[in-house]
Amino acid sequence: MTQSLALQSVTESIRESLRGRYFTNQMIEPEAHSPPVNVRSIRTRVAYFGDTDTLPQLSWIELAFPNSVLSLISETYIADITPSRSDYDLLVVAGKDARRLSRLYRFYKPALQNKPTLAVLDTSTPRERTALLNCGFDDVCDPRTPIPEVRARASALMRRYEMASQKVLTTSISQNLRSVLPHDRSSALSLRQRRILSHLVEKSPQPVAIDTLRFLEGPYKALAYSTVKVMISTLRGVISDEYEILYVSPSSYSLVKAEDI
Repeated sequence: MTQSLALQSVTESIRESLRGRYFTNQMIEPEAHSPPVNVRSIRTRVAYFGDTDTLPQLSWIELAFPNSVLSLISETYIADITPSRSDYDLLVVAGKDARRLSRLYRFYKPALQNKPTLAVLDTSTPRERTALLNCGFDDVCDPRTPIPEVRARASALMRRYEMASQKVLTTSISQNLRSVLPHDRSSALSLRQRRILSHLVEKSPQPVAIDTLRFLEGPYKALAYSTVKVMISTLRGVISDEYEILYVSPSSYSLVKAEDI
């Protein structure tokens, strides 16, 4: 208990020191045309190796990204940061050894490359930053980087990933809808409506639970049940006459060919 309180006291002291250093002395005023960075909306997963000397780094990261969760990792354990998890938007990997971070990324690259990934070293040289960028990290910084700057860089990463994912999603949706949606009716649907219809096409003729359709855009953008029902009603009116969207008890919808009904 005493040791825990002492560690907490040290952490708070480091945070106060960092707060004064990175917010007061090195504050970067945003340009007039730059949109504000809503850093609290960035759900950040902070992966670290458990070394006690990474404490200053972790305190700095928590100041930079208030909506963060710490996850202990090793070269053989990264369960909390695998791509199957959808509860974070930005991955921050903290460590003192650039070579260790590089090895970790190279080994788990298929699992890590689907999220914006930021490496944070205690200090970094141009050579180390170059090596980490070349191995796959999207950006590299250390606690000497002003917090407003690292927030702006993270926000830019998020925008690039979102634009890329939207482009892939739009292409995938368009391919799915060709068989069920007349070309002249596609423009009448919103992206959400096309996404729902695309999912029904992908799973057809199997039923899709309403809850699945509600959460297609993620846990924080869930649609109301009534909204899904209205969208299904709209989709029924625009799809090809060769198809029907049926309600399947107790709470699902299914896209089927009319001739199979």
